[in-house]
Amino acid sequence: MASGKETFGNVKKLLIGLGIAVLLVVAGLAVFAATFDADRYRPLVERKLSEALGKPVEIERIAARFAGGAAFELRGLTVWSGPDKRERAVGLERAVVTARILPLLRKKIEIGTVSLVRPSARIVRRKDGAVGVVGIETPAAKEPQAENGEAPAFSASLVRIEGGEFEFMDLTKEPPFEATLREVDVEIRGIAPGKSASFEASAAFSSDRPNVRVSGRATPPSGVTPLSIESLRFDVDAGAMDPKLLPLLAPGLAKNLREAPAGRLSATLESFTPGAKPEEARGTVLLEGGRVFPARLTLPVENVTLKAKLDRGDAALESFSASIGGGKAEASGTVRKVLTAAPESQFAFKLDRLPLDAIAVPGGAAKFKGFLSGAARVQATGTGDAALASLAAEGVARLDEGVILDLNVVRTVLEKLSAIPGVGEKLSARLPDEYRARLSRPHTPLGPVEVPFKIAGGRVYFERLEVRSDQFAFFARGSAGMDGTVSLAGVLLLDSNFSDAIARSVEELRLFMNAQGQIELPVRIERVGGRLTVIPDTRHIASTLAAGKGQELIGGLLRGKLGNEAPSQTQAASPSGGAGNAEPEPFEKLLSKLLSDD
Repeated sequence: MASGKETFGNVKKLLIGLGIAVLLVVAGLAVFAATFDADRYRPLVERKLSEALGKPVEIERIAARFAGGAAFELRGLTVWSGPDKRERAVGLERAVVTARILPLLRKKIEIGTVSLVRPSARIVRRKDGAVGVVGIETPAAKEPQAENGEAPAFSASLVRIEGGEFEFMDLTKEPPFEATLREVDVEIRGIAPGKSASFEASAAFSSDRPNVRVSGRATPPSGVTPLSIESLRFDVDAGAMDPKLLPLLAPGLAKNLREAPAGRLSATLESFTPGAKPEEARGTVLLEGGRVFPARLTLPVENVTLKAKLDRGDAALESFSASIGGGKAEASGTVRKVLTAAPESQFAFKLDRLPLDAIAVPGGAAKFKGFLSGAARVQATGTGDAALASLAAEGVARLDEGVILDLNVVRTVLEKLSAIPGVGEKLSARLPDEYRARLSRPHTPLGPVEVPFKIAGGRVYFERLEVRSDQFAFFARGSAGMDGTVSLAGVLLLDSNFSDAIARSVEELRLFMNAQGQIELPVRIERVGGRLTVIPDTRHIASTLAAGKGQELIGGLLRGKLGNEAPSQTQAASPSGGAGNAEPEPFEKLLSKLLSDD
């Protein structure tokens, strides 16, 4: 039996031998790593890649190093679209891959870092919907082959893309849609079987600076479990995007805007599975610093902020605010079926001092100035023109500092009455200078107006409209259309002092005074084709004058004014009963001719 001293000596010799062996292996690996020239395999790699892609491939240099693992570097990769090498299909300035060697013995591929620097390509969506790289044909799908043994497990700590540039063309659109992604940076961390990996990407989308960011976590497919994405977030700076892109992305929206919208839009989806129904999505939408310029306005809508929640196809608008020319708008509500072609909207809407000249009136410049405020409950179905056509609302509106431009309401009415013989001359000669000055104003200033309204069928309806100024009060009902038309019918009451001054000047107009000493005239206010007109009720005026002064007397004056030489009814009845003379025109018809616009 060996003594303890001999056993210890044998173990010592064994350890020394193992140490020498390890040193020799390490030294051999060091010599191998120091002398290994990976670039000599470059022609072989180029040939194999060319055969796989069916296109010429060139690589400037391949390098490898072994220190704490294996690191491989590739520089200057170019895939040409044809044998003439005139057009580059894919480019890559540099690629670096680091990996651990020992896990390969356990059929595990553990990648430390994959870094792709300045990749570039032109991506196309062909008319058949297939997506590929311009200059490289999509390889035909191969039949799956049975695998011998278990595939190596793959993991990577970090995959990075830096400074990428990709051009995209969609041939399914007419005209074709083209966009460019520059400064593409991507980071994917923690790739491992059955585990979620975090990702973050940014790019300049048709912009001179990064304006799109995407982040979230993704779990790769496994067996029957599809790819799933959690906490998906999009951030878009729309103001940095090329405005020429809007008509291609959203032609329906572009035609209703004077310029491309701006703002910082953020959207978050709690979970997302490719192929899932859009109405199953849940998340939030946030807009800050928004700006939009609708074609129906003369001023842009600015400082737009919006916060909404998306829950299984429905959206809850928690808050909305915007400013228009110093005025402010606020809203909250819900939109059902928000991701469909016919969303159903219900909102509570508030407006504070919107300048009326911010609203473009079809057919010409706006004929009103002032500041509009109010509150309403609004319902609509669809988007764009369809939403306007279905718009229904009920609320109360208030107008402050209102002015009717290029129209003096009282002067217009009196000018109509001046067509009655003698009225115009008397007003011109007898009306005091103070009131004459009022009639010389080019516009009509209004006092505060508050009116309930309803919207239906593209028109705003007023049931109890009350308008006052320093010269008159107007009580009416009627409507105004989205096309700029106005139709109001009511009673115009002139101020009692003004009425007295007019009656003193023209005694005949005292016939139109009510018990409160106000001249009271039924009138219509209409706007068609850009012209706002005030039309007195000729039937009422005719019947009032007839009752007060006698139809024969005033009728004769009217016929003389119009140059009608037909005798009166008394003169027309000759003793012989002949009917040689034509019947005179009715009194109301004669007066209507005088008071008409023609």
